[in-house]
Amino acid sequence: MIPAVQAAPVAVSSSPWAPTRPPRPHPLPAPQGPTRSILLVVVGVLVAAAVLASVGWRLAGGALFTIATPSMCPDLCVGTLVLDQPLTGPVHVGDVVTFRPPGSTTVFTHRVVRVLPGGAFKTAGDALGRVDPWTVSPGDVVGRVVDNVRDLGWLWRGLPWVAAALACILVARRSVAARFRSQFDLLAVTALAVVPALVMRPFVRAAVVAWEQRPGGSVVMWVVNTGLFPAQYRVTGAPDVTGVVPGQVLKLTGVPTRGTLVSLGDHVSFTPWQWAMFALVVLLPMLVLVGRVLWHRLRRPPLRLAPVLPAPAPFPPPPAPGWAAPGARPRPQPPARPLR
Repeated sequence: MIPAVQAAPVAVSSSPWAPTRPPRPHPLPAPQGPTRSILLVVVGVLVAAAVLASVGWRLAGGALFTIATPSMCPDLCVGTLVLDQPLTGPVHVGDVVTFRPPGSTTVFTHRVVRVLPGGAFKTAGDALGRVDPWTVSPGDVVGRVVDNVRDLGWLWRGLPWVAAALACILVARRSVAARFRSQFDLLAVTALAVVPALVMRPFVRAAVVAWEQRPGGSVVMWVVNTGLFPAQYRVTGAPDVTGVVPGQVLKLTGVPTRGTLVSLGDHVSFTPWQWAMFALVVLLPMLVLVGRVLWHRLRRPPLRLAPVLPAPAPFPPPPAPGWAAPGARPRPQPPARPLR
């Protein structure tokens, strides 16, 4: 009879052969990029500064207006931002004032050419020098022009739309993945510049301030370059006129064709150096994007080391034959057969 083997208590061994659960690896921290776009920050700062400056000027009693017609060219041409202050004291010949003519709500900015008894005065535009048909009283004056900034009126006209579009872009930027935000920011800033330019078309413009027909059928026109770029004008039956600077008033004579038609065409007039600078400005967003891609591809990434983790312990080997595992019940042996 084989005596029973008493089971020994199982103890946790600290042997390297004891089975242990390998620790979970810690993931490497993801690289953190900039959370704000420099381009959007710059645009936002400029928009905020413009809004604060306009509000401050209005709180001080002034007013801001944008010249919309060429009657005051070349000094105050289309797109010029004029700064007015309330009229104090009598007006003088040569003063530029902003007013509403009697019986009208339209605001004009013209020069005083004659002062009448009682304080009323007559005005005229600089482009032609023709005296206006109305007589302005001091009560019709909005303000006296104290300063002006050429071409800044275009930005002033588009400021409300740019501010609203910038707010929408900042809201939509939150839903863009982090790896695509730099491309999104570049596209958004480009749209902020291109869309207002396509709507207002401030670069190449022309305005006919007066015209008259001469005996023989020829037509004489007084044309003003109201755009931002130098222009080239082509009139029917006359040679082209190139290099017309912004704000310049010129006299053109055309010969009618096909009955009584006289056409006026305008094109940009750049020198080769001006064309090169214009191409550089237009291609600048694409060049910046390509440069960023090449920089990230050619730059060697910094070496990032993973944390050193202890090697997992192997599982214990199986027990050898004929040996009982700790705590296991012995298997009964078959009885021995007698030898014959």
